[in-house]
Amino acid sequence: RYLSGAGRMLRDGEGYGKLRAAKRVMDEDFCHDHGVPELAALCELSETHFRRLWQRVFGMSPTAYLRSRRIARAKDLLLSGVYSVSEAAREVGYADANYFARVFRTETGLTPSEFMSE
Repeated sequence: RYLSGAGRMLRDGEGYGKLRAAKRVMDEDFCHDHGVPELAALCELSETHFRRLWQRVFGMSPTAYLRSRRIARAKDLLLSGVYSVSEAAREVGYADANYFARVFRTETGLTPSEFMSE
């Protein structure tokens, strides 16, 4: 997924440049839900144009991107052996550990417990 996204960014450097501020916010503060209106305003784009451009450059919606960042960080926390599932969920912005487990399974095909035992 990363390499295909990198290829898209190289082909669409101008689009990536327009989205850089929103991407930075989402990468640095992925624990908070940043809505499309906020992100679009940050990039000085309409919400519709922001969504379309984000999809074209990154190959997924802004919501899917944020979810993938959260799950990637949660994997690191779970593999560290220091965090329980509920602690990892809270650390990446999910107040409800059960909802986190459902999202984790949708993204990875495994529950957080199954992931830790592999």
